[in-house]
Amino acid sequence: MIKRLFSILLLILLSTLGYTQSISIQVENQDLSAVFYQMRSQYQVEFSFNAEDIEGCVLSKNAIYKNPEEAIIDLLSGFDLDYKKQGSIFIIIPQKKKKKDKPNYHFYYGFIADATAGESLPSALIKYKNGFLSTNSSGYFTFRSTDSVEKVQIQYLGYYTKDTLLTPSQSYQIKLKSADFYLDEVEVKSESSIFDMITGQRAASIKLNQKTSRYLPGNMDNGIYNMLRLQPGIMASGEQTNDYTIWGSWPGQNIMEYDHIRLFSMSSFDENQSIVHPLMIQEINVTKGAFNTDYGNGVGGLVDITGKSGDYSDFHGNANISNQAVSGYLNIPIAGRFSFQTAYRQTFYNILEDNSSNQSIKDGKEYVIPETSFRDFNVKFTGHINDKDHFKMNVITSEDNEYYSYSQVRGNSGVFSAKSDKDKTQSGFSTEYNKFYKNKNSSTSVISYSHLKYNIDINRRFVNTNINGNGQESFEINSITSNQISEIKINHSHQFVLGEKNFISATAEFVRNTNSYENEINLSTIKELENESNRFSLVLKDHIAISKHFYLEAGLRTDYVPEVNEVYVQPRFNMTYSVIEGLKVNAAYGKYVQFLYKSTIYNEKEVLFNFWEILKLDKQEATSAHHYVLGLSYDYDIFNFSVEAFYKSIDHIFNYSIILRDKEISRSSGEAKIKGIDFYLKAKIGQHEIWGAYTLSQTMERFENSKLDEFELAPHHQRHELKGAAILNFSPFYISTNYVYGSGLEFSRSTSSSELIPYNRWDASLMYKLNINTIYCQFGISALNILDYNNIKYSNLIRLSEEELVYSQSTPFTLLLNVYIGF
Repeated sequence: MIKRLFSILLLILLSTLGYTQSISIQVENQDLSAVFYQMRSQYQVEFSFNAEDIEGCVLSKNAIYKNPEEAIIDLLSGFDLDYKKQGSIFIIIPQKKKKKDKPNYHFYYGFIADATAGESLPSALIKYKNGFLSTNSSGYFTFRSTDSVEKVQIQYLGYYTKDTLLTPSQSYQIKLKSADFYLDEVEVKSESSIFDMITGQRAASIKLNQKTSRYLPGNMDNGIYNMLRLQPGIMASGEQTNDYTIWGSWPGQNIMEYDHIRLFSMSSFDENQSIVHPLMIQEINVTKGAFNTDYGNGVGGLVDITGKSGDYSDFHGNANISNQAVSGYLNIPIAGRFSFQTAYRQTFYNILEDNSSNQSIKDGKEYVIPETSFRDFNVKFTGHINDKDHFKMNVITSEDNEYYSYSQVRGNSGVFSAKSDKDKTQSGFSTEYNKFYKNKNSSTSVISYSHLKYNIDINRRFVNTNINGNGQESFEINSITSNQISEIKINHSHQFVLGEKNFISATAEFVRNTNSYENEINLSTIKELENESNRFSLVLKDHIAISKHFYLEAGLRTDYVPEVNEVYVQPRFNMTYSVIEGLKVNAAYGKYVQFLYKSTIYNEKEVLFNFWEILKLDKQEATSAHHYVLGLSYDYDIFNFSVEAFYKSIDHIFNYSIILRDKEISRSSGEAKIKGIDFYLKAKIGQHEIWGAYTLSQTMERFENSKLDEFELAPHHQRHELKGAAILNFSPFYISTNYVYGSGLEFSRSTSSSELIPYNRWDASLMYKLNINTIYCQFGISALNILDYNNIKYSNLIRLSEEELVYSQSTPFTLLLNVYIGF
């Protein structure tokens, strides 16, 4: 018994000694399983493992360990393996995957403003480590990052680029220094751009700074047109400033807004005054097609005008005087937190033109020159309630009148005469409230209203003097047209910052439109209508910076029309890929639906007038379109180049045909196809800048009442348009010039000839600027259509007979004097 007990104690002792003795491992490129077998054989260490778990684990070791456990810990350290001990057995198991710590995000937010005036800078581009973003319409930005310090670069049209460091959880007010010519003379000689334009950042997108218009030939009061006409894809031929033809769009298909106010008309009747006061404008954003989901009720292009936010610290003003109009602007700061802005404009008799006769003959064509008057008034109130809450309120109104009379004696056969009296008023207001929350999300609420009313009274008469010699009247047409269109919009959007590279915006919107139209001919009502429409919209948009090189914006817009209980779904996306520094590929697609329409009334081949109407969706389809855009842009310091191909298909376009003799009017529905390609090139040579644009396009339409069931060239089709411009900087003198050539609009084919009437116009200007203490002065003279080429306006002709036309002449040779003062 004692002997047996002694034997057991000896075994326990030997076992204990075995575990406490040192372990020597000397292997070279040996499988881990073989090492375990060696330890079991040499040191009696027991293992349990799954061969699949340690398959491929090879190691080299030359070490001595105090005990087996120390050896096992070191042997497993190079692999995703762990162990647990059960009695005297070491069980080898796969290492549990550690839960990844959630990234610790830091939030950055702030406000971008003009360093001098303190005005907010909307749509300023902010580049940071993992992407880029733009400030909102009030100049605010917010993003989040895992980095505790972010280096950002801020760019804005007309301002010097700024690089700065941001730290989280602080509200920044970053001020950019203007590159405009309010600077000292030494700084004026810097290499900042005079003509500020950004293209290629997004597909079909152009950004323009209103300050540029001062350096271009033409009346500064028509600065929007002066800039837009020189851009690729925006037609200058025909000088149609009221409804810009953007990539072949028909009248009324473009969306035009000023601080959320829908503009149903963009210029005065004489088209020399932009409806929006130029001294109130901060920036103009144009999207020629495939615009994002924020905008609805349009199937053409987009012109979005952002007004100045105002200066909260200093009182200042501007005045602009020309031989056509006078305008002024005032900014009044209130309590360092608010700004009150107001602007007024009034046209007057052009002292440099001979208006003794309102009709003329050039190259065998009859031209009529109307008498016009225009005035407008703008008021804007903006302010900061606190660092995170900002608001702005806007009111605009304008009055416009045009009158002309025309008469022609045709030998002994008779007398033609025509009279036209037009008046138009446009008004609107908007309120916008921006709020930032503690979680760094943000929201914007908007209420806006706009209204357009115009009346057109046209009289045309023919007296045959050969009937019994008593001057018997042969015919007389007296047409009276009245049209009104209004819009109320309530909009609330919220932006959710989801990550360093992603944020989502959601928008709910309500829109109500009302419309009336009446046309009376020779005391008989030809057409009369009143209509209204309500729409509820939900918009979702996802901004994803997939990488430093790839950016995607995908969105979905749904419009619900309760009158017909139908939902219109419109997916859209925009993609930008940076191939190398400065070289980008852009692509975009979108579906679009329009519920308002600007219809055209034709008398045979003559355009009588256009009018706004709300489509009755229970009787007709809404106008819809698909846009496709593919572009390439290269931007390198002094050289910019872009090329964009586009295709648009539009269903359910409308026009009216009227038979005056029978007093009947009929409607026709059709479809359209537009395709083309734009080229743009800009270069900087020292202080001078030169750029050019070329558009090759085709615009086709097909209507139900067409004699041929096939697509035909649309009236505003123009195959070729070539533009060139230059601004020469000899500070304090500046010389600018531009030239536009168009191969001819399809409507310009007369009945006696199948030839197109081409368009040619050459403009030039000379400007001198002077700083007197804090007062900025600019003196300029412009010569428009220097060669006095006889161009014609689009859709502005009077048909006296099948063979005789009276044209409304486009800009003749015109001298404009201009004085601009700022303080």
